[in-house]
Amino acid sequence: MLGEAYEADGFSTGAVAFAEALGLASRHVEDRLLLPLPVPAEQVERLRVSLPDLNGYELVAWGVRCPDEHVEAYCRMRTQMEADAPTGELDLESVVFDEDRLRTSEERLARSYVQLNVAARRLEDGVFGGFSMVLLPDGEQTSLQFDTLVMPEHRGHGLGLLMKLANLERVQRDHADRTAFHTGTAGSNDTMQRTNQRFGCLVVERMHDMQRKNL
Repeated sequence: MLGEAYEADGFSTGAVAFAEALGLASRHVEDRLLLPLPVPAEQVERLRVSLPDLNGYELVAWGVRCPDEHVEAYCRMRTQMEADAPTGELDLESVVFDEDRLRTSEERLARSYVQLNVAARRLEDGVFGGFSMVLLPDGEQTSLQFDTLVMPEHRGHGLGLLMKLANLERVQRDHADRTAFHTGTAGSNDTMQRTNQRFGCLVVERMHDMQRKNL
């Protein structure tokens, strides 16, 4: 059995204690962060000029459906994300993305969210180096920064910041009614924590992944 329990930053809400009373234990903790929108134009510009040159990469963007020609590369990155994302002491099975799983996921998300995806592709050989996904819930004014991954051999070029900035600008340009970005990052993920701090994200609560075995 898996569940989530949330606590406001700085004090307990009783959610973890309630889950523990049901026999679940906290196996992984993630910071939940908030970025008010819109981000001032001068701050966006500071982030942009702080990035190095694209270093031989280009950005590829799409909405709900990944273009057919990118599916194989995108599935590799989604599978890598499942393997790399910190999970603490959770007992989980590895997930492998293939086209069927990807298309099913896209269709399910489309029922409730507008999807914004961006990926970084190396110009010299066309190899994809990372992706970032934003979900915009229907009927709400929030934005959810979902998965962001830079493949191991492409790290160190600022691609994570570059892709997240590209999606932020898309939200502010095309979905100006959105008032906040929400995201989650494990405390052990130092690289993404630093990236979120550069955007001005603030920790507002913590999410505990609760798990119970041997029901």
